[in-house]
Amino acid sequence: METIRKVPTVTVANIRNDEKITQAVGAYIDADRKANGTKSDACLFLFAVEMFRDDVTRQDIVKTHGAHGPSMSKTAKVVRYIIDRDVPADDVVDSARFTAVADTIRAEFGNVFAAYRALFPAKVRDAETLADKVARLYRAYAQETGNGPDDFALFCQGVAETVEMGADDADDDDDDQ
Repeated sequence: METIRKVPTVTVANIRNDEKITQAVGAYIDADRKANGTKSDACLFLFAVEMFRDDVTRQDIVKTHGAHGPSMSKTAKVVRYIIDRDVPADDVVDSARFTAVADTIRAEFGNVFAAYRALFPAKVRDAETLADKVARLYRAYAQETGNGPDDFALFCQGVAETVEMGADDADDDDDDQ
């Protein structure tokens, strides 16, 4: 039977204990899914270590203990957002306040990863931008003609001047005959 390691509680003693950091990383690794509460709790504990210990950085936690850096970055962003939103600027964030912030994240979002998706949604491209269209046209033009960027720039300038003068394709067809 598989045993799942428990995430240590955020306390001053646990934050200062390097074995507890390793235990939290182990719990993260043992957890089944990214959205799993265990992974979320492990990331919250590891961020508390980063936040409250002056002698440990995120890089230390990643390199020495094997933590997942991107998950820690997401956790940091969510925790800082909730602290800025809920904690008055003149209040000190200690381990008790941090636990309250973690409880808020769990209550409102379920876990830190759901909070990250809700608070910082991925940008969705609804429409192709002008830059995207020009880049696509350049690729097609370069593939068809074998010309480079300078030739394409001249081509675009000619199109722009034609549009400015109000000419259309029908006018050009009459001149060719």
